[in-house]
Amino acid sequence: MLLDYLRRRQHDVLIPTDDATLRLISRHEDEFERLTHVPIPSPEQLAYGLDKSKAMALAEAAGVPHPRTVYPRDADAAAALRSEIDGRSDQAPLALGGRGIVYVEPHEDVAAAWRRYTADGAGPMLQQCIPQGPSTTSAC
Repeated sequence: MLLDYLRRRQHDVLIPTDDATLRLISRHEDEFERLTHVPIPSPEQLAYGLDKSKAMALAEAAGVPHPRTVYPRDADAAAALRSEIDGRSDQAPLALGGRGIVYVEPHEDVAAAWRRYTADGAGPMLQQCIPQGPSTTSAC
């Protein structure tokens, strides 16, 4: 449909603005490039932008500081690894991520959050939240 539109109406550039569109256009970049310029990375490069676990593994291998990240195999492992993230399981929020993100507050049951998150079969990572300045907000 988008290709048909571009065949009918000329545009200098196409900039995908969401992950699903970016993935689709990346897989068919040659077809789109025949009609307009598409400034996107290769599918191999794009994998690091769309998959946070790949980006964290790359940062780890390169020695780049990043939030502590673990990859539990199930809900029990997620609960057990909570205190390993930063040693303060009763004080620090965590992020469950993979496809989307769920914040797990200090008082919440990590195993229960894991079960809710993985109900669709996703295998998320568990990540430390980094405080942002003097406020109580965090970035994960």
